[in-house]
Amino acid sequence: MCSMETAAIEKLTWKDRLPGYFINISSILFMFGLTFSAVFGVIIYRITVSALMAMSPDPETKSNVRVTVTATAVIINLVVILILDEIYGAVALWLTELEIPKTETHFEERLILKAFLLKFMNAYAPIFYVAFFKGRFAGRPGNYVYVFNDYRMEECAPGGCLIELCIQLSIIMLGKQLIQNNIFEIGIP
Repeated sequence: MCSMETAAIEKLTWKDRLPGYFINISSILFMFGLTFSAVFGVIIYRITVSALMAMSPDPETKSNVRVTVTATAVIINLVVILILDEIYGAVALWLTELEIPKTETHFEERLILKAFLLKFMNAYAPIFYVAFFKGRFAGRPGNYVYVFNDYRMEECAPGGCLIELCIQLSIIMLGKQLIQNNIFEIGIP
């Protein structure tokens, strides 16, 4: 009986917390990979739909390829971001509980850090792609870069990617505000 009381009084050491930390780091890296996979999936969607719409015999379809593909891809990104935000919030809470923080303050600080990391990466990965990477690896005339040997890497419009970045930012930011704040916080309760 006395040994059980002393065991309950003992502090948890770093060795006791190590499995929780290992699961935390590996889970966060996995979720970063999941976010990058979602962005890559939307990139593949954009490339294939652009190619399919460009082959259309309808001239009106051909003239609106860039706007149509951009708008639909951003809406897909928005849906993925909203779904992953809910998942990442629950996972951040679970991962923080695995760490067994000493105080409520430590718990809150670690939860905020994890939620921020995951939700920031989730929300801004598509925007960073358009702003910094899209069109950089397309190649040059006569030596274009192809994905899966069939589809050419996507490029920015001749004027640059600024209009596409504006569309991306506006739909994602307004969509998150309207859907998450209004529907989830006002409509559901």
